[in-house]
Amino acid sequence: VSVTGPLFNKDLLDIRDTITTVVHPSRWEGIAMALLESFAMGIPAIVSYGTNLADIVSQYNAGWRIPNDDVQGLAEALKLAQVASTEGTINQFSLSAKKLVKEKFSWDYAGNRILKDIYAQVANH
Repeated sequence: VSVTGPLFNKDLLDIRDTITTVVHPSRWEGIAMALLESFAMGIPAIVSYGTNLADIVSQYNAGWRIPNDDVQGLAEALKLAQVASTEGTINQFSLSAKKLVKEKFSWDYAGNRILKDIYAQVANH
């Protein structure tokens, strides 16, 4: 386990290949850009229920979710992430993380969603 603090741009890209899991134990947060960036790079995450992404992380199997302020839960999730990394199953989590971003947070998805909303409004008037 390495605790780096915030990393940006080149510093993040320099260590990307050494990261197997991102830990994001927020007590409250909307859409965490750090998580979306991690998922786009294929890095699964441990997230708390305090993020709006906890359910979708579970749905896509893109990482592990833990209750807020649950130190024991965090320790268990870290062990699961380590086992996945050791056994090589972390690759499936990585693919799932990329899929999550592509299907739910891409410009194509957003554009299609907006078009559907517009068509629905026009059809109802």
